[in-house]
Formats: sequence, C-alpha cells, structure tokens
Amino acid sequence: MRSSLAIVRFRCRFTGVSAHAAGSPHLGRSALDAVELMNSGVNYLREHVPSTARIHYVITDGGKRPNVVPQEAESWYYIRAPKMSEAQAIFARVKKIAEGAALMTETKHELRMITGSYEILVNEPLALAMDANLHAVGAPQFSEDELKFAAAIRKEMNVSSRPEDNPAAMTIDKFGEDATNGSTDVGDVSWIVPTVGLGVATAAREIPGHSWGMTACAGSPLGARGSLIAAEVLAATTIDCLEQPKLLDEARADFSRRTGDVKYEPVLSAGPPPERLDDF
Repeated sequence: MRSSLAIVRFRCRFTGVSAHAAGSPHLGRSALDAVELMNSGVNYLREHVPSTARIHYVITDGGKRPNVVPQEAESWYYIRAPKMSEAQAIFARVKKIAEGAALMTETKHELRMITGSYEILVNEPLALAMDANLHAVGAPQFSEDELKFAAAIRKEMNVSSRPEDNPAAMTIDKFGEDATNGSTDVGDVSWIVPTVGLGVATAAREIPGHSWGMTACAGSPLGARGSLIAAEVLAATTIDCLEQPKLLDEARADFSRRTGDVKYEPVLSAGPPPERLDDF
C-alpha cells in the first residue's frame, strides 16, 4: 500500500515602485528584492521543518531590465508533507515570511492559492485484492529489445548500473505500507471514497520523473507493455468489487477507521478555476 505526499501550491506576487536603477535607485522599492528575501527566508526555514517535508519554488517574474527597479515580481511555491495538516502548518510559516519580506522592502504582496492535494488514504482490503490480482496477472516480462532500450536510456541519463540490476522492473514488490515522494489529486478522492491504485513499471529503473527519459520510455513498447498489465489488474479488481459485496463492506470499514475524526476540507473553496493553465 503506497500513500503520497500532501501538497499546497501557491504564487506570491510583490508590487513595489519602479525607478531608474542608476539615476534614482533611492526612489525605487524593488519587488524582486522582496521575492529574493522571501526565498532566502524559506531556505532558512528548511532546517526547521520535518525531514519528510519538501519545499520547491521558481521565480516566474523577476522584472524586465537590469537598469529598472522591478515594480512587479513573483515566485511560485509547492509545499509537500506526508500529511495535509503538516503541509498547512508549514504554509502558515511561509506566509509570515512573505509578510516579512514585504515589510523589509516596503512593498505590497498578494498570495494567490493555486490548488492543493491531500495525501492518499490507503485502503488495505482493496489493496490486498489488487495485490492478489497483480500476482495472478504477473509482472511485465519485457523483451530483450525493450531491456536494451531501457539500459540505453539509463546510460544516457548517467544512472549507475550494477551487474545484478535489470534495467526495468520485472518482479512484484512485497506487500506493505510505504509512501512516495510525489503528490496526486487522487489523494482528495481517497478521503471521500475508498480508493485503490497500483504502479507498474513503464520506464527504466531509477530514471528521474519529469524527464525526457521518462517520456521516451512511456511512449515506447516498454511503456505500453507495463500499461497493459496495469489495465488487466485494474479490470480484475473492478470485477471483484462488483461480485464480492463483502469486499466493499471491508473497504468501507477500513476507510472509516483510517479517516477517524479527521474531516476532509478541500484546500480550495468553491469558485472560478485558476486564471492560468500553467498553474498546474
């Protein structure tokens, strides 16, 4: 059973006063200075958050020209943690850092929530049913050509190899409870209704996500073979849910036990969608 990290996504835009950076810098109030101070403060905060938390950011707007004090500047943040409550607690501290950066630079700031996702709430009865179906279907057995392709991708991406390593996973992991370092909106679904999913190898071992190598593998015969295995296991587990009322009763009981007194509260309230598609 594999959970995920909860995530909170937001942008922080600072507004200052533009001025000529050489002729009248004393008249300017740099929004870029505020962004950099905020980022510096967040980097100091990293020492004081749980080791399982993650904070990522990029500067999406840093001004237009070096000789003009930037009137507008913006950074975009992701905060991740094993629990949404932990992510929200870190978010509260980051908001104070943004306020401090605005105060130090005499700028104004606007924090705009983008979205957020809860950690996946695992469900043991459904996971056990899916694990049984995965063993019945079997792990993907890649062809020699597919393994050579995976090995070539690993080499090109400087992923170290050991003699005993297969370039792609062809065995089933032992059943247990762990977590990934990624986030998914499936987490929100899992807090509303019992949910289960699975991961099947569709890429070479240990290559980084969000990379050209991952894309190349997913679009190759190697990726297609793993996807077909996943489809078979999902279909078999769906049939189990339709034919075994007891399984659904056990899944609901496990869901109630794990949610306990925690009430699901969406990160975003009802309202218009984000203004920009790149917010995702």
